[in-house]
Amino acid sequence: MTTPNGRWGSWVWIFPATYIVHIAEECFAAGGFPAWASNLTRLQFTTTRFLAINAVALTAMTLASALVFARPAFRWLVATRGAIVALNGALHIVTSLITQSYSPGTVSGLVLWIPLGGLALCSARQWLSTKSFVAAVAVGVIAHGLVTAVAVLVSL
Repeated sequence: MTTPNGRWGSWVWIFPATYIVHIAEECFAAGGFPAWASNLTRLQFTTTRFLAINAVALTAMTLASALVFARPAFRWLVATRGAIVALNGALHIVTSLITQSYSPGTVSGLVLWIPLGGLALCSARQWLSTKSFVAAVAVGVIAHGLVTAVAVLVSL
């Protein structure tokens, strides 16, 4: 897995595949993430809005896989997605610990996304300059924050 293309290039398709597993856990486990989040906040997260936001994000993640697979110029997206999934997995764990409750998505975050994110970040660090790597990770963190902000805004 030293390059995002060629012999090992197909590994980038693991991102959308694991996203589907993560969405399924968030949607169906323990009443679902929208209900869990609504119980902790004064916001009304709905499953319909949750699925709509995640459909857009899954489409973006799938497009990113196609770009990385087809064009080496987009390999920075491996670090971006690595940051997104590792951060998401870590946040599920942190919120579960803080609230002393199960945040739907924690299991797939721990078992799939933190390892995949770590692997992607370690691999991307080998092919990207320090400046490109830091920028790609920053894009991932910002993207995760924007998706969270959108979810909150549509739930007000």
